[in-house]
Amino acid sequence: MQTFLGSRLARFLGNVHPYSHHLYLSRCGESEYTVGGKIGGDSELAPRGQEFALRLAEFADAVVCRLATSFACVTLSPQQAGELP
Repeated sequence: MQTFLGSRLARFLGNVHPYSHHLYLSRCGESEYTVGGKIGGDSELAPRGQEFALRLAEFADAVVCRLATSFACVTLSPQQAGELP
């Protein structure tokens, strides 16, 4: 871990539990301000941000809460992502 936050997080997790565990990190969904090219603020989620929130909730329910044995993750190209509704 090269960053301050990363090294602090690794140290915290290493000291809290002596057994292995998983940590899931996620970025926020796309907001109306992001679509408009603005930085910061407190705007509503854009339609893609709302879809991201729903998919993240599905992932958390299936993988984190129920500890699913398998889960399919798909990577889309920027062009494919642009074609999504």
